[in-house]
Parts: sequence; C-alpha cells; structure tokens
Amino acid sequence: MKKLEIVVKELNDLIVPINIYITNDSSTANCKLFIGNGKEYEHHNLQYHNLIENGGTKPYGYASILGNLKEICISLCFVDILYLKEQGINNNWSNSRLEKEMRCTLREEITQSLGFVNDSYSYPMSIFQESKYIPITEFADIDKEIIKRLYN
Repeated sequence: MKKLEIVVKELNDLIVPINIYITNDSSTANCKLFIGNGKEYEHHNLQYHNLIENGGTKPYGYASILGNLKEICISLCFVDILYLKEQGINNNWSNSRLEKEMRCTLREEITQSLGFVNDSYSYPMSIFQESKYIPITEFADIDKEIIKRLYN
C-alpha cells in the first residue's frame, strides 16, 4: 500500500485537473488493481486470459482499458506477485532487486491504466521502456512530460 500511495501521489502532483485516490469500494472505482496470482486474474480480464491462452509471453503485470475514443470508462490493472517471486528465485535476485521489480511493475501498470498503453524501446530510463534491464522505480523526465501533456 505504501508503494501504491507513492505512485498515486506522484501522479496527482503531475496531473492538475483530476485527483486520483485509493478506495476499497469497487462500486466507485474506475480503475481496479489486482495484486496476486495470474491464474486468479485471468477470471477478471478476458484480454489477459486470451494473451496467456494464445501462448503470449507471461508478463509481470498487465493493464487494459475499456472505453471509447474519448474516455476511459474503466481500467484493469494487475501485478503478478507470484510470478515476480518465481522469476526472482529463477534469476537469483536479491530481496532488494525483487522489491524494485515489484515497484517497477506496479508503477508501470498503474500509469498504463491511465491511457499510456504502449511501450517504447527508445528511452532507456522510461517507465515505458519495454526491454528494461534494470527496474525503473521513478518516472523519468520524459515520462513526466508525457503524463502532463496528455492530462493537463
């Protein structure tokens, strides 16, 4: 929760006209965050289910947006903690590295759930960098500029 609160605060500092807040009331939420197991999440998101069923690369996290061309009605966001832990064991990550990977995934998926769905290979320190060799735990200047331009 503490890491989620940090990401939300940073987004609120960047986005002037709206305020993001955390709630446990799913009837009022327009972004639903799931943290846990990919098998459980497949039941909540058909897009993710189809990705996995069709042999797609299993991601650490996933975000999808439902809406139309002018607005996001709801977004679904997922961080696969169990898969991250499994990868940590397989890759001999330290506890510090595992925690950074979790923070990176949480930050990326929440940000992508706001409408920034594409990844890039062009900006190495961006949260949107698809081929991260190190976990990105802060927004790069270009990330901040993109977020401000889209929402302000």
